[in-house]
Amino acid sequence: MRALFQFVVILLLTGMVTGDPSFRVLDQSVLEISWDSTRGKQYEVLSSTDLVNWSPLGPRQLGVDGLLTVEQDISGRDREFYRVEECPDFTLDLSRFNFGRIGSRWSYDVVVSGINGNDRYTWDSEIEGRAIFRGKEVIEWNFYRDQVWDQVIYILDDFTTGIYEVGGVAAGQGEQWNDPALPSLLAAFNPGEVITYDYQSSVLGSVADRITITPQSEPFTVPAGTFADVIRVEHRYNGLVEGGFAVTGVTTEWFVPDVGLIRHVGEVNLAGFVGTTEYTLRSYAVE
Repeated sequence: MRALFQFVVILLLTGMVTGDPSFRVLDQSVLEISWDSTRGKQYEVLSSTDLVNWSPLGPRQLGVDGLLTVEQDISGRDREFYRVEECPDFTLDLSRFNFGRIGSRWSYDVVVSGINGNDRYTWDSEIEGRAIFRGKEVIEWNFYRDQVWDQVIYILDDFTTGIYEVGGVAAGQGEQWNDPALPSLLAAFNPGEVITYDYQSSVLGSVADRITITPQSEPFTVPAGTFADVIRVEHRYNGLVEGGFAVTGVTTEWFVPDVGLIRHVGEVNLAGFVGTTEYTLRSYAVE
């Protein structure tokens, strides 16, 4: 007698995963794996055929203070073992943020406030190519205001450890640079831990920056939609511009895997004069 369906599934849990995990087979071809998760933690589902060699099934999952569920195609498999692991560190696959993909496009609603009042406009941007800037291989992220070129940001063309801003060129302002390059997002970090970072800026002089990266699993809404798995990055910095004037500022940015940057809020205080810049994602098309 030939069995119509034969499959052995074992779910192993390692790490500090709380609650009773569960799994069930859907339509004899899809395995559903569920477990309780904690906000601010990352989890990885791994599989093995011999309990020795383990491979991740997909990207890490961000905890939500509740049930997480993933589905796995099990058709054509006789035996496989699965485990859910709470990751001891927090890592990101930076390629998923699309800054290295030529042709990726984002459109932002922008509001700039300063001593001259408010200025509102739309920024259309695109990853347009690769170049050399100050001796480094970079990605060109071009911005257009009312279909006229406004500025370019140069991003280091190596996303192994971080997304680093090397500098850029702004219309009417010329070239600007950071040495070493300034991280917008890091591949590995401890959530909520302050990272000190010193660099030299052609605009702000010697800068002392304090960076805090925090995952936010709660939904975040912008005009382009509502997104989960948001990564929030805060920069608190101070510098000394030409003329001896002290400058302080706070910049907060929100990133989403498979989308990119969805919001930026910056405030800078120069000798008592405060200016703010906000841009919020209104649409995107990633390659």
